[in-house]
Amino acid sequence: IVACGYGDGAGIPALFPARVFGELLELKGDRGAKSLLQKHGARLIDFPAGVHDIDSPIDLLTSTQ
Repeated sequence: IVACGYGDGAGIPALFPARVFGELLELKGDRGAKSLLQKHGARLIDFPAGVHDIDSPIDLLTSTQ
């Protein structure tokens, strides 16, 4: 598993091999796959700008990039 590393954790975008697809399908709710990143020791690519959560045009305008 390869994921972006930012802040004090890891997150998206992330790349998962086929061998963990079953585990991804078993995830429930909106918790995401962070537990799988930790469980499988994901390789992290440094992405400091990832701390900015931009989901809308307003988020983009108010981001402190």
